[in-house]
Amino acid sequence: MEVVSAMTGLARRAVWLWCVVGVAIGADIAFDAIVDANGKTARFLLAEGADVEATTTEFCERYVNASLVATCKTALREQIEVLEAQRQLPSMTLDVQVSADGKVAKFEHVAGRDVRDEAEAFCSNYVSPEDVSKCASRLVMQAQVENMSVWERLFGSSLVSAAGVPTKVDDALAGKKHVGILFAADWCGPCRQFVPKLIKLYDKLRRRDRLEIVWVSASRSPEAYRAYAAQMPWPAMTYSPERLSALQQALGVVGFPTLLFLDADGRLITADGVKEVNSDPFGLGFPYRSPAQSLQNLRRTIGNLFNAFRRRRA
Repeated sequence: MEVVSAMTGLARRAVWLWCVVGVAIGADIAFDAIVDANGKTARFLLAEGADVEATTTEFCERYVNASLVATCKTALREQIEVLEAQRQLPSMTLDVQVSADGKVAKFEHVAGRDVRDEAEAFCSNYVSPEDVSKCASRLVMQAQVENMSVWERLFGSSLVSAAGVPTKVDDALAGKKHVGILFAADWCGPCRQFVPKLIKLYDKLRRRDRLEIVWVSASRSPEAYRAYAAQMPWPAMTYSPERLSALQQALGVVGFPTLLFLDADGRLITADGVKEVNSDPFGLGFPYRSPAQSLQNLRRTIGNLFNAFRRRRA
């Protein structure tokens, strides 16, 4: 299973989850946000210097049901981060297919310039006027995905720490050798039985093996999510049923609990983490690589040693 490829596809789906069209206007940020199941949109504006919490709260309380305010605020904050990130994109060149026969053209973004304006100018050369906006949105999305880390593609820009504090995902997972992804929910009986076992293993391995676990919640409400998160010693992905669904589809997760272990580069080690932890509660076989993976790692290590020895001889 190619997890990095799956994450790239997930990021492309999730980046514009609530935003229809978003732009950075000077230091202001504005976009059309979907506010009901029928696709109705409302214009969201965060003025320069305005308080993000107050602005998102006011918008969500005005346009969505009370039960969806927390989810709405999370989605708005994620979109604000996305649009702020556009301003910080480095210079890059992307190969873009521009015709059905496979013709490719190069899109160039210059750091500091408005990537949306650049994308619209590029697209106007290849698509009809009515399709320019859609083309530009996809191109901006591709540029953002190219600039994302492995963990941003998977979890989004931030996690919620065990203390309940939003934390940049790359900071939370910096220096980790192994990352577990736990799909679980408070309403799931097998999950409630499994999580205490995983906590014991986590306490044994978190420092020795530089292990971190990220909980992906299948809870049915933000309140249930927060209550269950308080019982876990690891960070959680921001509550988002939409991202959960996309992540399940991308990684082939069909039930709860499911535990995947990845290496530091986001490569899948095993998708059978629940089975492995239940059969090895002391973590003696961690990180549960298959024999083929272990042999491949041994060959890589021997190859690296040989190359280092050869460079010294030279």
